[in-house]
Amino acid sequence: MDNISTKHMTNLIGTIQHKYSRYLNSPCLAPKKMADIYLTAPGVIGSIYPTVNSQRMKPMLVVDNYLYYLERTRDSIRYWACKYKCTQHCKGRAVTLYLPDGDKLQKSVAHSHAADLGETECYVVCSDLKCRATMARDTPSLVVDDALAYLWQQLIVYPVEQHFCNR
Repeated sequence: MDNISTKHMTNLIGTIQHKYSRYLNSPCLAPKKMADIYLTAPGVIGSIYPTVNSQRMKPMLVVDNYLYYLERTRDSIRYWACKYKCTQHCKGRAVTLYLPDGDKLQKSVAHSHAADLGETECYVVCSDLKCRATMARDTPSLVVDDALAYLWQQLIVYPVEQHFCNR
């Protein structure tokens, strides 16, 4: 990183996650907790899904607002486990075929919890922020301002959704 130190970047990401987590984790953005919401496996077999980087720069698969970490790789086949495998004993899994433009879903196993849109959005924004900070020659303030502008574009609909969720 030319313009931003790793410590400074970590502090910026922590600030963004803390400042906007209350908007991103709102009950309007998360699915209702009904038993049949997460009994079906997420994703569409054959579709391509993106990966983002975790805080430790490890790849994480995003499928229908569920996060998976990379468990192992064999040839071009990737095996993913739910982020909550250890903490919530979730059995959610995914098997993908690695392609240059994303991961093609081959198999998916249902989760034991609801998807968390807020956490997924935080990972996407923070991963984009890290990538842009390492690639761009822009000043740190410009990189952060662009990330915040993206967040505000996503959050403009929040008051409208909140109004309809309270009915």
